[in-house]
Amino acid sequence: MKKIFGLLFTRNESDIIESYFRYNLTYLDGVLVYENNRSSDNTREIILKLIDEGLPIYFIDELAEASETDLMGAQHEAVHMAIDKYGADLVVQLDTDEFLYHADGINPRETLEALRQEVEYQAMWRTYVYEGEPDINLGFMPNNFTRYRNPRLEVAGGHAGKTLASRFLMKEKQAKFTSGAHWLLYPEEEKESVVIKKMEKLVCAHFPVRSKSQVMKQVISNSIWKMKKYKNTVPFAQCFQNYQLGILFKELGDNGGISADRMAKNSIEYSLYTLGNREEISKLMLELGDRLTIQDPLNTSFCKDKIGLLYTDYSEMDDNKAFIRATLKEIDSTVMFLSSESNEKSRLLHESNMQLNEYVKHNDALTVQAETLNHSNSALTQQVDALTQQVETLTQQSSALTQQVNSLVQHNDALTQQSALMMQHNGTLAQHNDTLTQLNSLFTQQNNESMQQINTLTQQVSDIYNSRTWKIGKKLQRAYRLFISDKG
Repeated sequence: MKKIFGLLFTRNESDIIESYFRYNLTYLDGVLVYENNRSSDNTREIILKLIDEGLPIYFIDELAEASETDLMGAQHEAVHMAIDKYGADLVVQLDTDEFLYHADGINPRETLEALRQEVEYQAMWRTYVYEGEPDINLGFMPNNFTRYRNPRLEVAGGHAGKTLASRFLMKEKQAKFTSGAHWLLYPEEEKESVVIKKMEKLVCAHFPVRSKSQVMKQVISNSIWKMKKYKNTVPFAQCFQNYQLGILFKELGDNGGISADRMAKNSIEYSLYTLGNREEISKLMLELGDRLTIQDPLNTSFCKDKIGLLYTDYSEMDDNKAFIRATLKEIDSTVMFLSSESNEKSRLLHESNMQLNEYVKHNDALTVQAETLNHSNSALTQQVDALTQQVETLTQQSSALTQQVNSLVQHNDALTQQSALMMQHNGTLAQHNDTLTQLNSLFTQQNNESMQQINTLTQQVSDIYNSRTWKIGKKLQRAYRLFISDKG
């Protein structure tokens, strides 16, 4: 079984805060709430009474500094607190006017338990519209609303509803809520690995425009509070002129109140033009006609016995004294804040002047040092001039050497060409020598053959000569013998 926690940042929501906790805690295991005594009405008192009843509500006012200057940073810290300290597997961040609702009227817990941890789920806004002032006899605030604006308007307005944050996405994928928790942001390397899915049955029922007094409180006291947030960096009217209910400020100034028709119109247009194109949305409204709003009140049968109100007093919404008291408290808080800001700026200015004086003294010392350095610089300039002349002389010598080198290079190129020609000539001579060697070898072979023939002929001649000589000798011998014999 999953552990599912809610996360709430709230102020000045006494008309709906009890309804929020009694309903949303029918499916949540607990809610971390940041209020930090910012409310000028009795919002905090109602929360404390609910805690005394034993409802699992936990203040996280230690996030005070972060939430006032960096809402996204505070949201991120609070989500990890829910996971690390309270063991949450899933975190649902809802504003005070938002109620997670199943279109079939069943407990949302069943759907939340079945969600996959690696998927980013978005519950689309179902914005209910103003039909009249709340009736205390109806108790639970959403019971006063029966119609919500066409979902096509939510799409045209660029609304993503509310994103549910699983432990896996926040820890493993390093996700962070955007302001308002409308979607999650991921590191660049994780963007493509996460599947985003819009849920069909699980929606975020939204009740931003509930009563004239609530709207006036939002427009006036909350807008004064915004002066602290923006710290006078923008004009007063601009602090809230384009901020949701703040667009009614001019009507309050002109008429001293808000008509029922204007309330209904504003509840339909609430936050549509923040991201959406005004011309396209107006065209869509005309196209929708009777389908501009859809009748379908919240079915709370699954928790009807748990959402009865004990501490909410709708009569306070018509109490001008309570409204004036809340507004004056906000003005007083803002004036004190701006005064402290002014004192802080004066202190910082004084410190800056002191630092400036020290800087002037330091600058005087630096001026003296600069004069000394100027004298040194003059001597150095002369040395630089002498070195410059030497450099020019060396440059000229270098230029002459460069010319000599160029001449040598040209001469070397000529020698290289001659060497190449000689190499070619040597190659030709080598070829001729090879030819002569071959001819000499052939001549030697032929000479040897001729010598052999001559030797053979000589031997034959010698043999012939010897043979004839021998025969002649025999004949002479005989003749000699005959001659001797005749003489004897």
